[in-house]
Amino acid sequence: MGEWTITFDWDCDGTTNSGALYFYDDYSFNVNNDPALWGTWFVVDDYVDFMFTEFPNTHYWGNLSGSGDYMDGDMDNLSDMTGCWSASR
Repeated sequence: MGEWTITFDWDCDGTTNSGALYFYDDYSFNVNNDPALWGTWFVVDDYVDFMFTEFPNTHYWGNLSGSGDYMDGDMDNLSDMTGCWSASR
C-alpha cells in the first residue's frame, strides 16, 4: 500500500497529530521510521485494519476509498482510549 500521511485524533475532539505511515508488502507497517512503531495490517475489499504490536496495541480500522488514495475510521487501544483517524497518499 506504500506511503501515507495519517492524521489521528484521540477523543475525536479536533486535536490532531499526524505522521508518515508506511505499509509494506509483508503486511507490516511502520510510522515515522521509528523502530518502536511497528505493526501488522490487512485489507479486505474496502475494509482496512492495522494494529501496533507494542502496548497499548493501538488498533485502527475503517474504510478504504474506491480510488485507494484515502481511508478513515476509528481507533482504540488497551489503555481504554478511543479516537478517529484519516490517511491519504
